[in-house]
Amino acid sequence: MIYRAGATLLVVMSATIAQPADEAVSRETLRQWGFDALARIVADLQGPYSPHYADEARLDGYRAGPAFNWGVGVMITALTAATHHEPLTAARLEAFGNAVEVYWNPEGPVPGYDVLPVPKPVDRYYDDNQWLVLGFLEAYELTANPAWLDRARRALVYSLSGEDETLGGGIWWRENPRDGKNTCSNAPAVVACYRFAEVTGETEWLARGNAILDWTLANLQDPADGLMWDGMNANGEINERKWTYNTALTLRALADVSRDAASLQRAVEMGRAALAHWQDAETGALKDDAQFAHLLTDALLYVDSRTGTGEFRPAVLRALTYLHDHGRDELGHYSGRWEAQADGRWSRWQLIHMASAVRGYLQAAK
Repeated sequence: MIYRAGATLLVVMSATIAQPADEAVSRETLRQWGFDALARIVADLQGPYSPHYADEARLDGYRAGPAFNWGVGVMITALTAATHHEPLTAARLEAFGNAVEVYWNPEGPVPGYDVLPVPKPVDRYYDDNQWLVLGFLEAYELTANPAWLDRARRALVYSLSGEDETLGGGIWWRENPRDGKNTCSNAPAVVACYRFAEVTGETEWLARGNAILDWTLANLQDPADGLMWDGMNANGEINERKWTYNTALTLRALADVSRDAASLQRAVEMGRAALAHWQDAETGALKDDAQFAHLLTDALLYVDSRTGTGEFRPAVLRALTYLHDHGRDELGHYSGRWEAQADGRWSRWQLIHMASAVRGYLQAAK
């Protein structure tokens, strides 16, 4: 099938993908849903002559831009997932990778990717850079282009520069002001360290990841249900708000190939607790923001790949089916919540939410 989006063609091959006969939705269907959403992104959020994407578009024709770094990180992973299925998407991925360099802010004390393109005053977040590390490493594995590995290394070095001994360890959320250490700036750093060691063979990153994970579990895990709190401020006060992605990246770290069987079992138990907390038992919907929820489906599928049991896949498929059948408006746009119900047309849609849907579908289609 060929999707025409402005001057751009998105080619989707119709290869048959083997799957268990009892799955609620086929891998080919998931794949189709993912490329449908990607086509909408290209049509509505990308200029005809630019590799960049706008942050938001509206029904009245307004298009904001450029995307904030967080959305850029999700879009990178959406494109890597698409490239896994369709190698022709690699050209779009490479073009976007080159374009992302406008976010690189060389100012000290440690250079890193800024929240928006430079030149501008420094406004850098450690978690933004960690999401980029994970996307860049996936892109490197797919393309073997050393530029992706260089980007990942630079972003990881910056991310880890946010760690100090205040509050006993851990990484700050942002460079300035350093007012809190959050799960979202620590758990992804752990996964980034583990993945960098796995991809490069540089095992010295493992110890760094282990130390950050130990601090995160000791300080930010709720002992009552095993899920992760949001973070603590500079005074050590805990914000007990819970988001799917904080638990998702923590259980993903626990399930890493570098860790032992006991750690993997902790990840399984955390995954079960996460579904009990966030998945609607009646509808299957995940009750959280899109940019968080897709990371939980990613993590649960990763745990399945490590255990070989397939325990979490049915719940993931239920969540994705609900998202497609209820969270997508008549034009194919997605809202910011995965339990939302569309009625007609959304008035606005954002890159980060659309890319989250692409990533969710195409990861589950692997």
